[in-house]
Amino acid sequence: MKKKLTSFLLCCAVSAAVCSCVNSPTSPASPPAHLTGYGVYIINQGGTNISSTLDCLDLTNGKYFSNVVVSNASLGSDGNDLVKGNGDSLYMVMENSNRIYLVSDTSGKILATDTSTSFNIPYKMVLLNDSIAAIAEYNANSVTVYNLRTMTVIKSIPVGDNPQGLAYSNGKLYVACPGFTSENLVYIADVSTGIESYLSLDSNVVAVKAFGDSLVLVLCGGGYTSQPGAALDFIDPRTDNKLARIPLPTDAFGFAFDGNDCYIQTGTAVLHTDISKRSGLDTTITNPAFVSLYGITVDTVTHDIYVSDGKNYTSRGELYQYDSKGHLLQSFTAGLIPGPILVVY
Repeated sequence: MKKKLTSFLLCCAVSAAVCSCVNSPTSPASPPAHLTGYGVYIINQGGTNISSTLDCLDLTNGKYFSNVVVSNASLGSDGNDLVKGNGDSLYMVMENSNRIYLVSDTSGKILATDTSTSFNIPYKMVLLNDSIAAIAEYNANSVTVYNLRTMTVIKSIPVGDNPQGLAYSNGKLYVACPGFTSENLVYIADVSTGIESYLSLDSNVVAVKAFGDSLVLVLCGGGYTSQPGAALDFIDPRTDNKLARIPLPTDAFGFAFDGNDCYIQTGTAVLHTDISKRSGLDTTITNPAFVSLYGITVDTVTHDIYVSDGKNYTSRGELYQYDSKGHLLQSFTAGLIPGPILVVY
């Protein structure tokens, strides 16, 4: 979850909602359907005693399906990342239940499951190649290098406190380690040699994105009154020097990209900047209905922008679809705390 400092309070609220909320926090199950594999997939994170679920907006036929994973067993709570696998498959990274699922994106069947006891709050995953991934483990203060074909751990690389976002460039992993209130480091680990270094930034580093071997972007989310505000930092992965910084007017929680267009998700709006200019900022999406935006992605074919709203974290959230100009196209009722979003082609 993005708001780690409030997770205990959210869990308490969710527990109470199980008994008191009229609007059920879990999405109604749709009949099993054959999905086309071109769609927007979203994890509803769930909460205490409420399992995560996977929804899909099938972009071929325009239909929204809830609970598309075909399973009678609980997926566990806090699904925190979705990654496209080989063929018609997705990896679901389940934070608090310490699981990795491989799921068919056309049938919803679980193809493989890893409930390895070595996981300690797996948070985000990035692919290094077709068979190897890296997983940030929030409570272990490490990154796990992981064999996707066998679903086994290859090795563990120690990093800073509470690693969240991560990216891969020039053979190196860039790992956002906010450390709750003080650390705010981006650890840099050479995957082959294990040699480590770090960049000291500020403002709650929460997300990292690599653009080939020429640019790494770091989102500093802000949120702590004793620290500077939020910002977007530009890093040269060849030298690991900071190239530029764009200050943000409010706290930020995630970003998504469409070419040079960077869309930054705040709590109640989506900001935009052209990363080729390394300066300038405008507001792309506002909506008085927004309560607490929680996830963001962009369809790089249609250029549509998708954002999820966690609302009050105790009842069902919303998925919104906007065009690149910020015009609302449609919205869908999701499950409890709709978070990670992935467009699959």
